[in-house]
Amino acid sequence: MTRPNPSFHLLYIVSSPPSFLCNSSIPLLNPYKRTLLLGVRKTMIHVSEKPPPDGRYNFKVDNWVNKKKTALYVILRPGLGEFLKAAKKASFEIVAFTMWPQGLISDILDQIDPSRRIIYIPLLADTRHPF
Repeated sequence: MTRPNPSFHLLYIVSSPPSFLCNSSIPLLNPYKRTLLLGVRKTMIHVSEKPPPDGRYNFKVDNWVNKKKTALYVILRPGLGEFLKAAKKASFEIVAFTMWPQGLISDILDQIDPSRRIIYIPLLADTRHPF
């Protein structure tokens, strides 16, 4: 049996929202709509604290760790925009899951979906992560 590559995170497609969404205070647009739960890091984007060697990145965001400001270089996964648009057109409710702080994920999602018409809501884990 082949083991999955740990550098890839799965995306979850469910016919109804997972129970942890239903039991949370997160307001869903339509509880009967199919939900696409996407992990932000490694599924939607790649992030590095250093500029890529070839200098190619999509955008840069500021991150604060222990009152120190650092830059994060963000590379969108190939085809991400087209994938999100196709999922939205197929009537999925798209939820972005992350362990990052609210401010950081808001800055990133503002770059990916400025109008917030595709990604409905970020789902934040109740934990802190350095980036």
